[in-house]
Amino acid sequence: MSSFKTGVLILALSTGICAKRYAVLAGNAYGGRQHAMLKYVRNDLDEFQAILTEFCGFTSDDILTLYNKSPQDLATTLQQLAARLSTAEKDDLFLFYYSGHADKQRLMMGEQDFKLATLRTMLESSPARIRIAILDACQSGSVTRIKGGRLAEPFLFKEDEKIQGQVILYSSSETENSQESDAYKNSIFTFHFLNALRGCGDLSGDGRITLGEAYQYSYNNTIVSTVRSSGGTQHPGYEFKIQGEGDIILADVNKHTQGLFIPYEVSGLLTIFDEQNRIVADFAKEANSAYTIALTPGEYRIVTTRDNTKKSATVRIAKKRISLLKTNEFVAVAPVAPGAAKGADIRRYAHRLGVRGGVDFYDFSTHTSLLNQRFAGFALIKSAPVFTMPASWPLLSLRHEIALQHGMYVHVAGSITWHARSHASAGSYLAIGDSTEYATSLALDERYLFGIVESGPGIRISRGLLSNLGFCAGLKLYLVKATVSSTFSDSLFKISNQSVRKEAGPLLLPYLETSYELPAAGFMRAGIAIEYRFQADAQRLLNESSDEAFRYYFGGFGVSIYSMAVF
Repeated sequence: MSSFKTGVLILALSTGICAKRYAVLAGNAYGGRQHAMLKYVRNDLDEFQAILTEFCGFTSDDILTLYNKSPQDLATTLQQLAARLSTAEKDDLFLFYYSGHADKQRLMMGEQDFKLATLRTMLESSPARIRIAILDACQSGSVTRIKGGRLAEPFLFKEDEKIQGQVILYSSSETENSQESDAYKNSIFTFHFLNALRGCGDLSGDGRITLGEAYQYSYNNTIVSTVRSSGGTQHPGYEFKIQGEGDIILADVNKHTQGLFIPYEVSGLLTIFDEQNRIVADFAKEANSAYTIALTPGEYRIVTTRDNTKKSATVRIAKKRISLLKTNEFVAVAPVAPGAAKGADIRRYAHRLGVRGGVDFYDFSTHTSLLNQRFAGFALIKSAPVFTMPASWPLLSLRHEIALQHGMYVHVAGSITWHARSHASAGSYLAIGDSTEYATSLALDERYLFGIVESGPGIRISRGLLSNLGFCAGLKLYLVKATVSSTFSDSLFKISNQSVRKEAGPLLLPYLETSYELPAAGFMRAGIAIEYRFQADAQRLLNESSDEAFRYYFGGFGVSIYSMAVF
């Protein structure tokens, strides 16, 4: 399963070997309450940084990573790096990567945004001689519309061109959605672009991956991965302003001392899984080509598909060693069940988890009236108790929401509340015959435990005059356990009688709720909610014929404040 995601990947270009390479990698998983939380932005950033340091000539000291930071943080980082580049070598390369939500005008960074026009201006003013921009974003192609741009087929630079200037690559056109995949655990375009740099995109077979080769590989594979998805096909594109001679080499697998060599005789669709069963490479290979795929040490499973036949082999990559994949190591495996294609659908939901604290208002007068009637006979010995129950009950609940598209959501919540009370009274009576007054006592103990489970659909409005308001309806199930025990003592007869009355059972009520919430900090939301529970009359918990059966009325209002985390 996959989900809508947006991201911007802007990569600075270089000719061959640059004096030094710098990068800013930024990403935001949260794009505001109108968007689902992205799952793999952190993965995108971590793996992009790993590829740059391992295969592309970057050092970790020259890569700045911003995860879930504000637009101000991004602007400050870009300005600081520009100042650093202004005193550096003229042949330096600058790379910027952003993964997160976006639309035609802005990067959505939490509840704030960073204008694409501002981003483009800062990139064009960078002192670096070569700049590359790759956008993995919903409608990311619109960044080229700022100064004109169009969707284009994959390109290759001529070998006699020396490259300097700026290139922008983007994952989808200005009318398309970009996607992330649970199978890849990455954004789809980013996954294929990074795998191109591992060696999968080495179209010439020389062990060096140029910008054109990486783009052509990710262009083709992004379309294949999304053509049948419910999110629609992504068509990557590019815009470049370059001049000079030479070629743009992004990665060189010839320099790597560890990985997997895939010989000519292995062909078909290849998928490489790591020890956590995570896809690290997924590509098609012809029989007339040989690849070296750069991999970190560990055990990998390689699955090939050719002519509806699947085969699998396991290879261990040792440190500082290139392992050879041999055809005689493959064994046949069962075909994948229908519907398991990667990138086949889009995750259209996000999770919200929160805590609520508040007060529920109840009217238990019917219940206490029955108890008072039951013990009214003790008035003859001056020991009749008076039963009371609180009108307001504190409540603490845990709530889980699944936010769907267009502000719709469903939720489930659980809470517990209780009440305990002890009462003791002393009385007396005159014995018939000798008129002696004898002492009596009555001790009462009341214990109530209410477990509450609720569920239902709702809608949260994000625009207009009712923005930030939410409405939901549902059912509340009250699970009640009640115990009323009494002990009566008589000094004349020297007796002590005990009585225990226990009742338990469910009670189901419909309710309506309205809420208002605002951003708190980071992914947190804070709000207030008011509910009303519908109940006509007090009801028994058990199907008893006695008029003394406990009766409860849970109808009424409730007020709570809450905090929700979106993920």
